[in-house]
Amino acid sequence: MNPNELNASYRSAGFAKLEEIVPGHVREARRLVVDALTPEQPAALGDAARAITAVTMAEQPEMCWESGDC
Repeated sequence: MNPNELNASYRSAGFAKLEEIVPGHVREARRLVVDALTPEQPAALGDAARAITAVTMAEQPEMCWESGDC
């Protein structure tokens, strides 16, 4: 399994709840993160996120991603 992929299935009630809460979650994430940044800061945030991801991915054994035990 690719660590960047997630396969999930929902029952009807779970999917309906997901559809209900996603718009509010997206609005709040935008308000707290995106809207708080200057025009230059999203690029720096992306650079920082990629650096953190590279370290965490390098430290996790491939079998961890395959087995889902992490």
